[in-house]
Amino acid sequence: MSDDKRKTMATLLENTRKQLADDPNAHAASVILPVIRGVLPSIIADDILGVQPMSSPYDKKEWPYQVDMLANGKYKDIVTAQDWCRETLNNSEWTNKVQFFAFKTEESYAWFKLRWS
Repeated sequence: MSDDKRKTMATLLENTRKQLADDPNAHAASVILPVIRGVLPSIIADDILGVQPMSSPYDKKEWPYQVDMLANGKYKDIVTAQDWCRETLNNSEWTNKVQFFAFKTEESYAWFKLRWS
């Protein structure tokens, strides 16, 4: 953890300790302590490992062929695309979460792209 973060967290914890010691009936414990519990892990996590947003909710090894329907401007067709996949493709070869469609085989992916591109 960097020195700046360490000093900031130490100050925050010390101020919280003083506040609770001065007024044990203070509501600070119910507000500040959950904030500290929520913030501290992310401060430490950024120093331990890199965090990057996922481009897709799927594992590329298991689902190598992926389509983001929003990127293709087909948002209004997502429900229709789901229905088409259920009727046309084998259930084990495709899946979707919100606007992301993923396929296990290149053939299923190609059929989907032919229909929805």
